[in-house]
Amino acid sequence: MRSLPIAPLLPRPPKLPPNLEAGKPAEITAAALLSALAFFGVLVVLPRQALAQSDSDETVPVAFEADKVRFDPKLRGLGASGHVRVDQSPFHLTSDELKLRRVGIGVELEGEGKLAFCDCPQAALAVRFSGATVAPPHDVILHDPVLEVLGVPLAWAPAVWLRSPAQFGLLPPDIAWRGEDGFFAGGGLHIPWSKGDAERGIDLRGGGYVKGGVAVEMAARTATTSTRLRWDRFHGDDGLAIAAFGSTAIVARTGGMDSVAWDVSALRGNRAVQAATDVGAAAQPFDRAQGEAQWRWGGWTFASGVRAAARRGGDWLDFGVGGPTLTARLSDAIAGAGAYDVTFEGGQLAGAGLGATSFARSDAGALLATRMGPFGTSLVARALGGVANDVAHFGMDGAAQARMAISLPLARSYPSPDATDPWVHTTEPHLEVAAGASRDSGVLMQVGRLTPIPDGWAWVVGGGWANVVGRWGARTTAELDETLGVVGDDRHAVPALRARGSVDAPWLGLGAELARVVGSLQAGGALLANLRLGPASGLHVATHVAQRDGIDPILARALVDPSLEPPTGFLAARGWTGGARAALPLGSRVTAQGGADVDMGARELVAALGSLELHDPCRCVILRANAAHRIGRGGLDVWVSVDLPPTAR
Repeated sequence: MRSLPIAPLLPRPPKLPPNLEAGKPAEITAAALLSALAFFGVLVVLPRQALAQSDSDETVPVAFEADKVRFDPKLRGLGASGHVRVDQSPFHLTSDELKLRRVGIGVELEGEGKLAFCDCPQAALAVRFSGATVAPPHDVILHDPVLEVLGVPLAWAPAVWLRSPAQFGLLPPDIAWRGEDGFFAGGGLHIPWSKGDAERGIDLRGGGYVKGGVAVEMAARTATTSTRLRWDRFHGDDGLAIAAFGSTAIVARTGGMDSVAWDVSALRGNRAVQAATDVGAAAQPFDRAQGEAQWRWGGWTFASGVRAAARRGGDWLDFGVGGPTLTARLSDAIAGAGAYDVTFEGGQLAGAGLGATSFARSDAGALLATRMGPFGTSLVARALGGVANDVAHFGMDGAAQARMAISLPLARSYPSPDATDPWVHTTEPHLEVAAGASRDSGVLMQVGRLTPIPDGWAWVVGGGWANVVGRWGARTTAELDETLGVVGDDRHAVPALRARGSVDAPWLGLGAELARVVGSLQAGGALLANLRLGPASGLHVATHVAQRDGIDPILARALVDPSLEPPTGFLAARGWTGGARAALPLGSRVTAQGGADVDMGARELVAALGSLELHDPCRCVILRANAAHRIGRGGLDVWVSVDLPPTAR
């Protein structure tokens, strides 16, 4: 088989004629392209992840290979037969026989073949054609294209023009059934930041609901920023979804301002929450926005900015609570035996009936881990505190937590079928002491990290035994760590048991954490567990469950050692929640997936989802048909997506 680059054989192609220059409408765009889209949803502008490399260099060559190559002096071109391939990334064309001829905008291909979006045999998604024009470095025009999924023809068009994200063009159409809102359809336009720039660009989308309603979306990206705005109107109800984050350098480490960063996540208006198909986004209680400028000096990081928080789904003009803040941070290692970090923060809050509230806050933590002969020792401590004054009230909040442990690790190896990867058993008796306390005055509001914390304190003293067995090369391990001790607070002390276990193997995954308190005054506990049966990339079932009963959140926090501030989750809410996920391969290129989450205490379905996935053997093109339902949104959401992951590069 011979592999020959086209560029050395033929003169370098001239620039596109004026009617095909990027950004200027051409007849083929208005006629052939739009008529093609009317018959099937072909990718006109591919996702950025499909690019095999940056296409900003217009000298990217077109290359081909074939079993036989011959020169045709009459056509002033080449004839190729036998496993013919023409590659002009991100497009890959294959055929049994083709004729290649130089034309003004690139290379013309005569003959039948297929176009795929990655270099993988048996592509799940492909386009069959009877002729093509390759216009380096960003364009391919196909004649008589037929869209195929797993080799099954679905639709035809007279012609279609495919473009990479480095060029101006149309986006794939949006077609979905959006729950009780009904059928939705729309389209969009991709505009690169500059000609040949595949990393930066703007996507403009618009569409409508058959039942009456519209949605408009704008998405912009650069190397360090991402901004997405979606306005949705349905039967007179409006909503705006905002997701923006990024940073930009101001001065490159000259001692002045270093960078400006921002992060906004908001659903404004009740319609924005109702229209969200993501259960996680719809369930978040607050919209948050933060922007700050940073300076770095002497190991410290100084930041000044603005924060805001408002009830998710609130009125458009309800900006909630916010105000300017000033922050100083310092972190470093401790003599090679640990690390520490310190944060000081202050500012003023306003809004939501607060008037003007001044606050100051500090947060510090340290980790020490060292050896004392055969023994291993560790100390983890963290504390935070804050004060606030709104003229009428003055309050102080705080939390502290410390955990000290001493252990004696012992290890022994055992032979296995692989002499280079023996079984290793590590056994480790340990003693530990932990304590936690917190105080909430009710003055500080939920802005940024200023989160209410339950009042009280608790302590734990116990001893336990940890065991780990595994073969590291085979990626198979099992771990069990149980601790028996006494837990108490300012009123009483009771026996307690804490156990943690995990299994990590190709066909099994398990992670569980259990804490139980027994006694006449208080009994109960907390549980968090997840289980996977089957290989992660094959047939498997995964379940997860969370529970707290009988004990208060402070006691549960001392038992399972969570972070100090989160007010929600299995430690704050009583009862059981859980869910399951399943994946079922239907052959080598089709996978069905599904799952649901349930609030068992309320006997209410939180979310349910399912998908049918078609993919290549190398999973470089994935076509998914999705269906989902979530609490607070009536009906079923159904849509189709095409993903070209970075592994396709």
